[in-house]
Amino acid sequence: MDGAPRGSFLRRPAGSAVRPALALLAATSVALAVTELVVTVAGPTEPAWFAVLFPVAGVAYVGSGLLAWYRRPAGRMGALLVAAGLALHLAGLELTGVPGLSAIGHAVALVPVVAVVHLLLAFPTGRLRTHLARGLVATGYVVTVGTDVLQQLVTPGSALGVTDAPFAATIAGRVLQIGAIVAIVAASAVLVHRYRIATTPQRRTLAPLYSFGVLAILYIVFAANVLPPVFGVSYTTVAVTQVITIALIPAAFTIGVLRGGFARTAALEDLGLWLARGDRDPEAVRRAVAETVGDPDARVLFRVEDGYVDAAGRPADPGPTHARVTLDGTEIAAIGYDPVHVPDAGHVDAVGGIIAIALDRQRLVAELRASRARVTEAADAERRRIARDLHDGIQARLVLLRLQASGGVDAQPGEVVEGLDRVIDDLRRLVHGVMPAALVENGLAAAVEDLADRLPVHTDVDIRTGDTDLPPVVQSAVYFLVAEALTNAVKHSGASRIGVRVHRDAAAMHIEVCDDGRGGARVDGHGGLRGARDRVEALGGGFEVADLPGGGTRLLSRLPCAS
Repeated sequence: MDGAPRGSFLRRPAGSAVRPALALLAATSVALAVTELVVTVAGPTEPAWFAVLFPVAGVAYVGSGLLAWYRRPAGRMGALLVAAGLALHLAGLELTGVPGLSAIGHAVALVPVVAVVHLLLAFPTGRLRTHLARGLVATGYVVTVGTDVLQQLVTPGSALGVTDAPFAATIAGRVLQIGAIVAIVAASAVLVHRYRIATTPQRRTLAPLYSFGVLAILYIVFAANVLPPVFGVSYTTVAVTQVITIALIPAAFTIGVLRGGFARTAALEDLGLWLARGDRDPEAVRRAVAETVGDPDARVLFRVEDGYVDAAGRPADPGPTHARVTLDGTEIAAIGYDPVHVPDAGHVDAVGGIIAIALDRQRLVAELRASRARVTEAADAERRRIARDLHDGIQARLVLLRLQASGGVDAQPGEVVEGLDRVIDDLRRLVHGVMPAALVENGLAAAVEDLADRLPVHTDVDIRTGDTDLPPVVQSAVYFLVAEALTNAVKHSGASRIGVRVHRDAAAMHIEVCDDGRGGARVDGHGGLRGARDRVEALGGGFEVADLPGGGTRLLSRLPCAS
C-alpha cells in the first residue's frame, strides 16, 4: 500500500521537494561521526573499538530517518529518527575524555532511550496523539537530562560539579530509576491499547515493531541493574550490548515505515503543485486527497444548504470523523476519513486549506447537479400525481359516464351532463396546476396580476417584462417563483401587505417580493421555496431570502433571459 497506486497524482518521489535538505543532513551526520571517531579513539576509552559504537548507531538512526523522511515527508517519523541519531552522536561525546564534551555526553546519555519511547508512541505519523503520550515523553526527557545534570552538579570533580551532596545524588538516581519504570509501564499500556484498536493489516506491522521496541527498552533499562550482580556480566559487556540494541532499533522502524498496513502520505507541496498544473475532476482530487492524508477511502463531499452531496449531487454522509474545508470563513466541503488510518487531524485540515479553491469550483457544479436532480425528482413526482389523478379520478368517471350514455347503467340524461361538467371542471383544475391558462393565453404580466387579485392580502404589483420575446421556460419559472413567494407570505408570515416587482433588463429578469409579516422564511428542506429555487437555478439563476430590518421578508432573484 505504500507505493503510489495506479493513476496516482504523484509524478515524482514524495520527498523530492526536501531532497537537498536531506542530503545536507546526511553529510552532517557522517561528518559528526568521523569527527567523533577521531576524537574518541584518541581518548581514554578502553577497549578503543567501543568508541566506534555510538557514531555507527548515530549514523544508523540518521540514515533510517532520512529514508523515512524521503518516503513520507508529510509525517514526522523521519525527523524523530534523525533527532534520535543526533542524540546518539552527542551521547558518544562522553567517551572523548574532553571535560566539556564528556559532560554533554553524560547529560544526554539516556536521551536515546527516551527517544525510542517517543518513536514507539508516535508511530506511524511521528505525532503524539494523546495528552498521556505527550506527558510521558516530556517527563522522560526532563527526568533523564535533569537528574543527570543534578548528579553532576553535586559530584565534585565533574565538569559541572559545584558542591558535594551525595544524598542529593542518591535521590536523583532513585527518581531516575522510579521514573523509568513508571514510564515503561505506562508506555506499554498505551501501545497495547493502540494495538487493540488497529486494523488487521496495521497489526501485522505493529506487532513486531512494538514487541522489539518494548523488549529493547526493558533490556536497556534493567540490564545494568540485573546482569552484573545476578549473572556476573561485566559492565563493559552490558554497555556494549545496550548500544548494539539501540543501534538495531532504527531497522525495525524502517521496516515499519516501508511495509504495508499504513497508507503512504504525500507531501503537501506535491498536492499544491499538482493542483497548480490545471483543473482536476472531482474523482482525481479525491484520490489525491486520499494519498496525501494516508487514507485510501477518504471522502470529499460538498456542503450545500441541506447537508452534504457528492460530486454527482447525491446526498452523502461524510461520516463521524471529518474535517471541514472552509473558504473565507464559509464551509464549502468536508473530508471524511478514518482516524485509525489518519490519526493527525491537523494534517487533514492542512490538506483542506490547499484544495479549498479547487473544491469551491467543484462545489458549485455539484450544487447545480443536486438542484437539477431535485427538479427532475419533482417533475417525476408531478407526473405521477397527474397520472394518478387522471387514472383514479377523471378516467374512472369517464368510463362510468360512457356506460351511462350507452344504456349499460340506468341514468337520466341530465345526470350524464352534470357528470361531464364535473369532469371538465376537474380537468381544467388539473391543467391549471400544470400550466395556468392565464399564463399561456395572456402572458406573464397578466398571469401575475391575476394571481395577486385573487389573494386575500393587499398586493401591489409592478411588472415590466416585455412578454413578446420572453422564452416560455423563463415565464414559467418567474410565475411559479412569484406564486410560491406569495403563497408563503399569505400562509406563514401573517403579512397585511405584499409587494411584487418584476423588471427586465437586457440580460436578466429581476424579481422582488416583499411582505410586512413576521419574517423567518427559509429556503431549506423540500418545501415550495426550495422547489422554486431549484427551478430557477436549473436555468442558471438564483435567489436569496432575507428578513427585513423593520420586520417582514424580502425575496430577491435574478434569472438570465437573454434571447
